Amino acid sequence: MPSALFLVFLGAYLLYNLSLQASKTDMMRYVARLTFSVIEYGKRQAEFCSSFANEIVNKPWEIPLLRIEANSDLKRLAERLDQQTFYHAFLSKYGRSEISYKHFSEYYARIDFIDLTVEDLKHVLEKVQLAIWERKKAYAETFTNIKMLMERLILNDEYLQNVNLNHIPNRLSNLLESFYDANPNNEENFHETYVYVIWQLRLFIVSNGQKTAELTELLQLSMHAINQYKGVVMSAELSANDFKTYGSSIKNAVEELENVSVIVRNDFGERSKRHGGSKADENGSCAVSAYP
Repeated sequence: MPSALFLVFLGAYLLYNLSLQASKTDMMRYVARLTFSVIEYGKRQAEFCSSFANEIVNKPWEIPLLRIEANSDLKRLAERLDQQTFYHAFLSKYGRSEISYKHFSEYYARIDFIDLTVEDLKHVLEKVQLAIWERKKAYAETFTNIKMLMERLILNDEYLQNVNLNHIPNRLSNLLESFYDANPNNEENFHETYVYVIWQLRLFIVSNGQKTAELTELLQLSMHAINQYKGVVMSAELSANDFKTYGSSIKNAVEELENVSVIVRNDFGERSKRHGGSKADENGSCAVSAYP
């Protein structure tokens, strides 16, 4: 007959094992929930990048806001989770073999890649927006100089009283009026300044053929503004390609995470709890063949 002390130790040992197993199960369920959240988040963020890139391509002179979804589960899984505890819980469930070791490594490789890609995306977005804003600011300064010179010419008596030159202030006045009519609320007008003033001004000066110091200066300024405008558009279009790449990278990584995590999500996700777990739960371990 076993002694009372032995039975006490045996009971304590069994309780400890049950508690340890429950702790491992809780960890796996927590990871399964976080993984599902990250997968759904990654799909949405990839779509946000794709839509953002398309908006830039359609209107490269406007930089829309890229939606960066606030989701803490990615950081919880990538940085704040006790990965060693998860590692032992994973091996306890699925066995210690080269396949399970590799599977765990691939699991976290996808998580780390998504986390690093999203962080890099945020930094690149900030740099792109700042660079384009600085280009647009420089263009706006050039346009202001052009507009001031045009306004002086419109009121210049030497032009107004000269029958060979008085059509010039009239034309310049018409260009500014067209611009004001197209932008009555004085909103973001980067594109309108180019279409209604800068480009038309250059065409007028070149086709007019008359040379004065003021017209020469206006032509030089308009050419400079055209190059600045094209620089903004080109920079935006290149950025659109970058964000398409980010979207594709996140989408592919999420699909890989979805594949590599399927067994954990099936065994410990909400569906598993509703249906009492998978067949692997019955034995407390999973055969190697259970890996996808």
